[in-house]
Amino acid sequence: MVQRCYDEKDKGYKNYGKRGIKVCDEWKNSIERFCEWCDTKEPIPDGYTLDRINNDGNYEPDNCRFASKKEQSNNSRTPIWVEYNGEKLCRKDFIKKYALIGEMGVYARLRRGWTLIDAVMTPSFHSKGCSSLFPPD
Repeated sequence: MVQRCYDEKDKGYKNYGKRGIKVCDEWKNSIERFCEWCDTKEPIPDGYTLDRINNDGNYEPDNCRFASKKEQSNNSRTPIWVEYNGEKLCRKDFIKKYALIGEMGVYARLRRGWTLIDAVMTPSFHSKGCSSLFPPD
């Protein structure tokens, strides 16, 4: 977290330090203090990593938690939300729940200009001729 916030050569700097994200002095100046805070969060489930609750806020005790990749993805600056049948899902969860074809097929359709609903709800060409190659009219 310190590198991505302060080292301009770090690949993550543009998304952290360049945006003004900082590490609180307590953690920046003492790995021991950061580890003490981590110890208060035990047990941390496997696969969970450090996450900022407010994505525009700094790394500090009141703004950090340990979260799954899915939680972090939904907490990013760019989640795409879909409302369908009264349910609000991030785009990835919407595709997983409703797609009539595989996830990669949906993304291929989106790259070809399909709308999200058409890409998800149109059956595969295996069951409907070559319709999956072209967007519906």
